[in-house]
Amino acid sequence: MHILAHGIDIVRVHRVQHSIEEYGEKYLARVFTDVERAYAEDRPRRRFEHYAVRFAAKEAALKCLGTGWSQGIAWTDVGVVHDANGAPWLTVTGVAKRFADELGVKAWHVSLSHTDDLAMASVIAEG
Repeated sequence: MHILAHGIDIVRVHRVQHSIEEYGEKYLARVFTDVERAYAEDRPRRRFEHYAVRFAAKEAALKCLGTGWSQGIAWTDVGVVHDANGAPWLTVTGVAKRFADELGVKAWHVSLSHTDDLAMASVIAEG
C-alpha cells in the first residue's frame, strides 16, 4: 500500500465553542456523529477541545478526498472513533466513502492533538 493523500487542519477551539453555544443541538447533530458527541460529552472539562479536534479531522479527511464539503458530503460522513487502547480511528461513510472508494482508499490514519486554544488533525489516506 502507499500514501494517496495527506490532509492537515488546525482549528481554534473558541470558534467551535462559539458555534456550539450559538446553535446548540442543531449544530451538534449536523456536524458530529453520535459516537463523537458521546466521547466529548463524557469529558466535560475539555469538551470543546474534543469537538474542535474532531472538526479538524473532518476537514483534514476532506482535503485528502479533494472534494471539500461539496458534492453531497455530510459532516457526519466522517467521524472519529477510538479503539480499546484509546487510539483514534477515522470512519468514512455515505457519499464520502463513495469518493474514497473511487480514489482507491484502503485505510485511513489519523493523528489528533489539542490544547485549550488549538486543535489539529493529520489524516493520511492509504491505498
